[in-house]
Amino acid sequence: MKYKLIKEYPGSEKLGTTEWNDKLVYGSHGCSSNWKGTIFYDAHPEFWQRVEEVDYDILSVIGKEGTVISKENYTFPECFQTLVNAKNPFDIFSVKRLSDGEVFNIKDFTTKGVIHKFEITPSHLSVSVGDQKTLLRTFDKIKKTPLFTTEDGVDIFIGSSVYPVSDDFKLLYTSFVKERDKNIRCFSTKEKAEEYIITHKPCLSIKDIFNSKELNLSNAERARIKIVLEEIVKNKL
Repeated sequence: MKYKLIKEYPGSEKLGTTEWNDKLVYGSHGCSSNWKGTIFYDAHPEFWQRVEEVDYDILSVIGKEGTVISKENYTFPECFQTLVNAKNPFDIFSVKRLSDGEVFNIKDFTTKGVIHKFEITPSHLSVSVGDQKTLLRTFDKIKKTPLFTTEDGVDIFIGSSVYPVSDDFKLLYTSFVKERDKNIRCFSTKEKAEEYIITHKPCLSIKDIFNSKELNLSNAERARIKIVLEEIVKNKL
């Protein structure tokens, strides 16, 4: 329960102050320092307004067989949250935090541990993380940690798209990251992946270089460059 001060009175806190209590839900003293009890706030509605807060938006759910259903593609998005009621065989798979728009998925790595489950309680969306015994009352302070960083220095999270390049310098199909894989060379964009291939793939001979019409070199420059290139090639053999 949360109550917001909408009108000041002698000895009151500043306008806009929020008092809250979760003791009835969680069996612990999770309350603000000035909590006076529900009866006090309900008895003075001219000063206090009950705040109904929802700090999340369910984006997708997952069935027992592993099928993921997204809110975006659901026929009745306004009724989407009813899929996670006790009588329906769906669990929450991904959630958007409304305060900053950050999206969290099952199996995401966070500063509190790996997300295993989301649970709707009477007043909050709780998150089960780490060893699955840690249940966070709210996920407003959770931050995602990247699975890995691409070759071009971009942090990658579960659900991000990457552009892999094979050991023989072929651009593979774009993939969405589901788990950590340290054996694949990945880039954040197709342009960065192609730039890497062009820069690193061995595909030109010395003859190809000097036959290029784009090079406008004098005989002396050609001779000097040829010597340098031949030495590089010899060291690679």
